[in-house]
Amino acid sequence: MNVEKEEIIILEFKRFELRDKPLIDKYFEQHHYEASDNCFTTLYMWQEAYGIRWAEENGVLYIQGGGKREPFLLPPFAGKDAKFLDGLLRAKEWFVENKLPFRFKGVSKAVKERMEDLCPGRYEFTPDRDNYEYIYKS
Repeated sequence: MNVEKEEIIILEFKRFELRDKPLIDKYFEQHHYEASDNCFTTLYMWQEAYGIRWAEENGVLYIQGGGKREPFLLPPFAGKDAKFLDGLLRAKEWFVENKLPFRFKGVSKAVKERMEDLCPGRYEFTPDRDNYEYIYKS
């Protein structure tokens, strides 16, 4: 009898480097993401303070934040719905592999609607008032 061991492939998150900008921007341009979390400059600038890292796998971009204290992911960045769904499922695997509670942050209204359309009733959404977008008034 031949038994093959199932290999767990862990997403390899890395620091943002300036040379990564064209690749990261390519994902952000696939949909019109308007949140400040979806800007290379913001992610690059705050990566050390908030433990922000990125990984790419099978045409999907994953962004992790929170460092080791309170890890979370932004919703996956992928063009087509099938890739987005693959990204959601892979994100769930990542949380399980790392024995972490499943938690996305930075879920816009459009992304929430997309998640609900693709996976009705699968996710519970909780407003995070402390992290709402804001505009400075001068």
